[in-house]
Amino acid sequence: MAGRIQAVTAAVGFAVLAMLLPPVALLSGAVVALVTLRLGLSAGLTVAALGSVALALMGWVIAGRPELGLLFGLGQWLAPVLFAELLRRTVSWRVTLQALLLVSLGLVVLGQAMWPELSGYWRTLLEQMMAPGLTEGGLTPDQIDEALDRLAAIMTGILGASLMLGTALMVVIGRYWQAALYNPGGFGEEFRELRLGLWPAVLVLGLVLGVAFLDSVLIGQLALVAAAMFIFQGLALAHGLAGRLKWHVGWLVALYVLLLLPPFSPYAVAMVTAFGVIDCFADFRARVGAGSRGDE
Repeated sequence: MAGRIQAVTAAVGFAVLAMLLPPVALLSGAVVALVTLRLGLSAGLTVAALGSVALALMGWVIAGRPELGLLFGLGQWLAPVLFAELLRRTVSWRVTLQALLLVSLGLVVLGQAMWPELSGYWRTLLEQMMAPGLTEGGLTPDQIDEALDRLAAIMTGILGASLMLGTALMVVIGRYWQAALYNPGGFGEEFRELRLGLWPAVLVLGLVLGVAFLDSVLIGQLALVAAAMFIFQGLALAHGLAGRLKWHVGWLVALYVLLLLPPFSPYAVAMVTAFGVIDCFADFRARVGAGSRGDE
C-alpha cells in the first residue's frame, strides 16, 4: 500500500516465486485484490496490467515468449481484481461468492459446450501423468483404466472448482490484509457471519440428486463446483460456533490440520462442505446465539 511500484513488485515477486512454490500464487493475487479493495478497480487493473507487462518482459528475456508471461499475469490477476471490486462495492461476501459461483458454473458449461470431447483430452493427459505411478502401486490395467475414466469425467469440474476456490482465497487474503491494516478485527467479524444463502444450497442438493439419478457428466462437474464453494460456509460456521461457545483455539487448529493432511483431507473437506450446506437450512449460529442469550 506504500505505492504502485511496491504493489507491482510484490505481485510479480510472489508470481515468480509461485513457479517454485505454487501456493504462493495466492499471495500474488491477494496483492492486487488488496489494492482493488482499498483503492478501487482502476488501481487494481493498473497493478495487474503493469505486473503482466513485467512478466511478459521476463518471458521474452528468458524464453523468447513474452506472450506466456502476459497470459500468466492476466490469467492470475484479472479474476481477483474483478471480484475484489464487487466485494468493495457491495460489502457483501454473500453476493461476491454467489457471483463467483455462477461465473464458475457458467465457464464449466461453456467449456463442455465448446469442447465436447474435453474428457477425452483429460483421459490422455492423465494417462501420461498418472498411469506409471498407478502401475507401480500394484493396480491392474483394468483398475487403472477405470480410475482414469472416472477422474477424466470430472476433471473439468475439478479445474473449475480449483480456479473458483483460488480466486475466492485471493480475495479473502486481500480482505484480511485490508482489515489488519485499517480495521483490526473486522475481517473476523465478517467471516464468522458468512452465509452463501438458500438458493446455492438448493442448487447443490438438486445437482447431487441429478448425479444420483441421471447419467450426466456435466451435472457431475457442476455438482462438484457448486459443493466446493460451501467449504467457506463450513469454515465460517466452525469459526462462528467457536466464538459463540468460547472454544479453545486448538479445536480450529485441529480442523485445519485435518483439512491439509492428505490421509484425512478428503473426509475433512467433505464434512466441512456438508455442514456448510446444512447450515443454510438449520442456521446453527443463530440457534447457538439464541440459546446463549437465553442462558444469560
